Amino acid sequence: MQSNRRDFIKSAGSFAGSAALTTSAAERVKLTLLDPTGAQEITHLFAARLPDLNGKMIAELAVDPTKWQPHRTMPYIEELLKKQFPTIRFIPMQEFPMGIQVSEDRVIKQVAARKPDAVVIGNAG
Repeated sequence: MQSNRRDFIKSAGSFAGSAALTTSAAERVKLTLLDPTGAQEITHLFAARLPDLNGKMIAELAVDPTKWQPHRTMPYIEELLKKQFPTIRFIPMQEFPMGIQVSEDRVIKQVAARKPDAVVIGNAG
């Protein structure tokens, strides 16, 4: 019996490797095993947390304007944040492109040009 998932993955890799040895060169398949425990190399850190949102400018980006209906939820998010941080300000999502292109360099540059203190991306979390 395996002691944990990581050992299981190692064993599965050994099994897949030994199976590859029994096939001919024409039949070989390269397998990539991913670690299901979620371990990932950290290549960069997130931005530092803001101490609070009073007086801060928040840009809103809508990743999927249909599926997640940000036209309904973003105003509610704004309302809740304004109750807690009365001087918070927003750059509405309508001022930026919507959809999967929010991760494109041109959209990132548009957001950066407005100099927000933070960005709310989507609302499905």
